[in-house]
Amino acid sequence: MSGHDGLGKSALALCAAHQAVANDWFPGGVFYVDLHRPGMDPLADDEAVRILLSYLGVGDHEVSGLATTWDGHYRTCLAQRPGPALLLLDNAVQAEQIERLRPGVAHHRVLVTSRNGLTDLEAHAIHLQPLSTADSLSLLVTLLSMGVDGENRAVQEPDAMSLLVDLCEGVPLNIRRTAAGLRQRPDVTIAEYVKLLVETRAAHGARLRAEESTTRIRWLQRFGRLWLRS
Repeated sequence: MSGHDGLGKSALALCAAHQAVANDWFPGGVFYVDLHRPGMDPLADDEAVRILLSYLGVGDHEVSGLATTWDGHYRTCLAQRPGPALLLLDNAVQAEQIERLRPGVAHHRVLVTSRNGLTDLEAHAIHLQPLSTADSLSLLVTLLSMGVDGENRAVQEPDAMSLLVDLCEGVPLNIRRTAAGLRQRPDVTIAEYVKLLVETRAAHGARLRAEESTTRIRWLQRFGRLWLRS
């Protein structure tokens, strides 16, 4: 399952895993590993295997004695499960991370989420797309209705709501953050909030352009000094 940030890949995968547990589709267990936490380096292959071994009941003292045979022991443990198991591998960066974690038994299943398509991975691919305008509006109205007079605000300012939906660009994370921001400001109209968002984005874009310009000037100055010395 792939798609850019904020589309709900992890949330959808976790929802599917919870549904699988509720329906007892995987009596062998459901195991979750985050392969790339925000702000951190991708999880090393050895660490991912070690985490899965611990989920499968292999203690740390046993793992340390299996350093050279982790992969084989991992697949043996999975093969001994009482039924099919589901591995949820979240935020994969490259196909190589997944290959080493494959169960090796046909009835087990692996659900992978990634920001890119992992085109080198042989799998059934699902690429998430932004929500439609209608679905974005419906989600925003639903989330706003959780706040004080939130539903009334949405009904009273249909034009501002349309602008707000456009600013969210169909990204569920943007919609949730926008709704939360409005619920925290019951005294601010939706039109005023739209204006605030537009101004904030414009200021952020100006800062980025200024930083890029400064970096470019510094590079040109450095290149010029090197050229004069040559």
